[in-house]
Amino acid sequence: MSSEGAESAFDDQGFERISQGFASLKVCLPESALNELAREVIARLASQQSKARKASDNFSDEAINNLSHALIGSDSAASVSIVTDLRESGATIDEVYLNALAPAARRLGDWWTEDRASFAQVTIGVARIYGIMHALRAEFPINLDPDRRIAAFATTPGEDHTLGVSMAADLCRKEGWEIYLKLGLDHDALVAELATGDFPIIGLSAGQKESLPALIRLIVALRISNPRAQILVAGRFVSDIADTIVLTGADAAATDMPGAVAAMERLWGDVLTEGGQRAQN
Repeated sequence: MSSEGAESAFDDQGFERISQGFASLKVCLPESALNELAREVIARLASQQSKARKASDNFSDEAINNLSHALIGSDSAASVSIVTDLRESGATIDEVYLNALAPAARRLGDWWTEDRASFAQVTIGVARIYGIMHALRAEFPINLDPDRRIAAFATTPGEDHTLGVSMAADLCRKEGWEIYLKLGLDHDALVAELATGDFPIIGLSAGQKESLPALIRLIVALRISNPRAQILVAGRFVSDIADTIVLTGADAAATDMPGAVAAMERLWGDVLTEGGQRAQN
C-alpha cells in the first residue's frame, strides 16, 4: 500500500457525504450494531498499525493526540486540515493511514474504554475517519491489469443461499470476467480473503433483511482493508435498503442479474479511469 508523498487530492464533498452517512446509520441500526460497527473500524485500523514503520516526527504522540481530539471535536474540518497538511508536507498515504489514522483510532478506542469519550463522540470520530479514508481513496495504489477483468463475489456472512451469487458469477464469466467466489466464510475470514486478493471489484449479496447489520459491517471492513475496491451490492433485498447502501459508501447496487452485469461494466470503467489517473500522478 505504498505511495510517494505528494500534494493531497482530498475529496471534500466525498468526506462530508460519507462521514455524515456513516453517522446517520444510527437511524437504521440498533445501538448494539452501531457499537459493533464503531469497534470494527477501530479494530481494523489498529490491526493495520502493526504494519507501520517507525513513526516520524510528524506523528509524535502529541500529534496523534491533537488528531484524536480533532476527530471528536465540534469542527469537522479540523481533522481534515490536519490530514491534508500532513500530505502536503510530504507524508505518504501509507504514513497517514498507518501512522496517523490508525493510532488515532486506537486512541479513541482507549478513551472510550476509559470513559474519557462517550459512545456518541467516538461514533463521530469513527465516522470522520471513515470519511477521510474515502476522501483519500484515489491516492491508494492499486494493482491493475487492464486486460484482466477481475472481481470477487461473496455472500454476506450468515446467509445460506448461494445459488443467486453463483449464477451471477457464471453469467459474468460468460461475459469474459474472471470471477472468484467466496462462499460460506465468517466475517473475519471473508475480509482477510478479500483484502489479500487485491480485487478491484467486490460484489456482495443482499438476500435477506436480517443480514443488513452484517452487510454494513462487511462493507465498512472492506473499505478499510481495501480502500480502492469498487463495491457492488446486489440481490432482491437491495430495493428495500437502497438508501442505507448509499450511507455506507458502496459504489453501486443492483436488484437483478442484468442490472448487476451492467453495474460491473460501469465499475470496471471507473477502475480503468482511476488507474490511468493514478499512473499519471
